[in-house]
Amino acid sequence: DLGARYCTSRPRCSECPVALQCAWAGEARPDPAEATRRATAAAPFAGSTRYHRGRLLDALRSGAVRSDDLAAAALLADAGEAATLAAGLVRDGLAEWDDDRLRLPA
Repeated sequence: DLGARYCTSRPRCSECPVALQCAWAGEARPDPAEATRRATAAAPFAGSTRYHRGRLLDALRSGAVRSDDLAAAALLADAGEAATLAAGLVRDGLAEWDDDRLRLPA
């Protein structure tokens, strides 16, 4: 992946094979020191929506999850938030409903 190799907090544009076509390397290019500051100021992953979505998806790998158990599987206290995460997984094609159970697609 080019981004993982060249587009890091300290960009290596001079080594990148697509630097001439890169939109970031154009005029809108921010100062790399500023990019580093922004990267370190990112919100923590634990407790984020992505974290809880991942926990729910991980639970689905072990088997279907009843709708009443979504919050526990996603490590959330709010059942409404867990339902929103489940709807997102279904929308993204990562899960499907089978009666009142959420499961991985067949």
